[in-house]
Amino acid sequence: MSLVRQSRKIFIQSGDFIKRMDLTTTNSDYVGTTDLVIRDSEQSISSKYRPLVHQGFIIGDTAQTLYDKEFLVNYFGNLYYGLTPKITIGTFAPVNLLGRPNFNFRMKLFESDSTTVSSGFSFVRLDKERQASLNWNLYWDNTSSDALISHTFLGIGTISWENAQDAAALKYLTSSSFQTGYEVILDNWDRFLIGPSYNFEKKGLGGYLSYIWIADRVHIQLSINATDVTHLRLDPTDGYYGFLDMFWRF
Repeated sequence: MSLVRQSRKIFIQSGDFIKRMDLTTTNSDYVGTTDLVIRDSEQSISSKYRPLVHQGFIIGDTAQTLYDKEFLVNYFGNLYYGLTPKITIGTFAPVNLLGRPNFNFRMKLFESDSTTVSSGFSFVRLDKERQASLNWNLYWDNTSSDALISHTFLGIGTISWENAQDAAALKYLTSSSFQTGYEVILDNWDRFLIGPSYNFEKKGLGGYLSYIWIADRVHIQLSINATDVTHLRLDPTDGYYGFLDMFWRF
């Protein structure tokens, strides 16, 4: 047994005792902080206390991977699976049935107390158009404080399909993009996300502002996104748009 975190407000004193916490569900005594994120566990703990692997369909993924044999699925069929504790695979399942077979892969390359680096690729083939897109992706997470984690994503299009710039809102379809943002862990373990993004194909500066409510297994996300912040219009391909997402980890 070892001390994980020492409160700045309360010091350990003679007569204090240790209490085992039930983390399979919400526990108000387990206050949100980066030090207490549980990166790996064989127990069925609440998703509140697990690292954020997925920031929503629009914002994209982090450098973290799912637990071994863990699933993540959103309400319109985006599916991830923890093949091992260091390898996560996924697909946008409904699109496979529409002549758009797709697949993504992410492997954790390095992890320390404050830094995680992962790499992988995402592939989609457009059967009818006889075109395909293949991206090499790099993910870098860095813990900045007891409440703040930065997420950096770089996607390089090694094979690009025609009109890829029109799918700038979906990072696994587009050719090349760069994104850096911040995850704020609140006391109740909800997440607040904010950051800019740049699409090389469109030469456009975008960004996002998002809030994620987390229950034991369910994540509900509301976000405001911009593909190009200079274009003040409602347009997911070239302006501003809102998005509601819901996904489960189990």
